This record gives sequence, C-alpha cells and structure tokens, in this order.
Amino acid sequence: MARSSVVSIVGTGLQYPPHELGPEFVPKLISNCYKENAAVLPANHSLWFQDNILTNTECDDLFKEYGIPLAEDAARQAIEDWGGNPMDITHVVAMTCTSTSSPGFDYTLCQRLGFSTHVRRTLLNGITCAGSVAALRTAYDLLRGATQEGEPARALLIATETITIYIRGWLETIAKEATPNLGPTLFGDGASALILSNAIGVKESEREPIWNIRGAQSTLVNRPGCVGTRWLPTVVLAIVLWTPHH
Repeated sequence: MARSSVVSIVGTGLQYPPHELGPEFVPKLISNCYKENAAVLPANHSLWFQDNILTNTECDDLFKEYGIPLAEDAARQAIEDWGGNPMDITHVVAMTCTSTSSPGFDYTLCQRLGFSTHVRRTLLNGITCAGSVAALRTAYDLLRGATQEGEPARALLIATETITIYIRGWLETIAKEATPNLGPTLFGDGASALILSNAIGVKESEREPIWNIRGAQSTLVNRPGCVGTRWLPTVVLAIVLWTPHH
C-alpha cells in the first residue's frame, strides 16, 4: 500500500458552555467584591460572590465538572463530522492551561468517549496561547511517525479551557498589586476538537480531507520579550503552514 505524504484534518468540533457573561458582568463583580475600587457558570452562581478565593485544587475540580463535558461534546462533534469509528482513534493530543490534575483530563475523556484502552495519549499543559498550535504540530508528528511505519493512524486533538473560574483570583491580584491585567476581559471558556488522519487504510465512512497539513515547524526566537507572535492593531497573527484540499 502506498504511503501518504500528508496528514489531513478530517473532522472538526466546537463547544461553548450555555451561559454568557458580557462586559457588564465585570463591573458587577468588581463592585460586589471590591467596594472601595472603581462562562461555564451563570452570572448568579455563588462562586462569583463568595469571600474566599478558590484554591488550585478547587479550580481543578470545577474544570473536571464543567470542562470535561465541554471537551466531550466538542470531541463527539469532530468524530461525527469525520464519520469514522471511535475505536479507530489511535492517538489523543489534549491541551489545557486551566487544569493541572494528574492523570490529566485526557484520561477521563478517553474513557467517556469509549476509545481503545491502548490509545496513545499526549497531554500538553501550560503552553497558554500557543497551545493549540503546539498540539496540532504534535499530532502531525505522531501521525507522520505512524506513516513511516506503514500503519493507519487517526488522532483526536482536543483543547479545553475554563478560564472564567480564575477571574476572582485575577481581580484579587489586580487589586493588591495595582497592576493592569486584560485577562478577565479577553478570555472565556470553551473546547475545540479536530480529527487528523494519515490517509492509510481509509474506510468508506470517513470523510474527504478538509485541509492537508504539509509541514510543521517551531522556532525559538532569540529576542527578549518575544514569544513568536506578531501584534497588529486589530489582531494577533500566528503562522500555520497548510494548504486547502481540492
């Protein structure tokens, strides 16, 4: 059997939690907790207005309660979009910066999705804004390795965050240190998923590639304060090498 020269994205999924917190919620939270100063959870949830700041363990418990179901919904969407058998998933690459548990959420997710007990899991943690691109590169490398062995491979790539759980902690730091932080207004909760294929042993039920990934490379930029992104007036640019499938 001829070996494919590319890795393809063949399924996508995206899941947001049911509650919306608009910009007007931040002043409400600030006025309640810091009266002398000018998500996955609804705006009236008791967590927002309790006196104590959540510990990392408590935040992680909330991630397990709310974040893992988000990840499962996004993953199931991607699997349905792909059209293949979940038991044919050979690799899982998971990414988060809002859960620090061990084993990671990928372990529980694989159980909930009914994957093979031999599925190969890779968890990327704490990579922040570059995490999804790093996860895509990792999945690409893993599938290219399977291609070199002449083995069929399908990977679930899943990114999940519950950032809003940490808003109280952020605001507490802002209040105590008087340092600006745009995090509470920029980031929200959600999960996204992709299914990648190395195009070996493709079954009739699997969809045609959406995109073909022709290469992946990371670069260490030897410049103080530079993290490899380019800030423009209206957008942050990240470069990913890809070609549409025709």
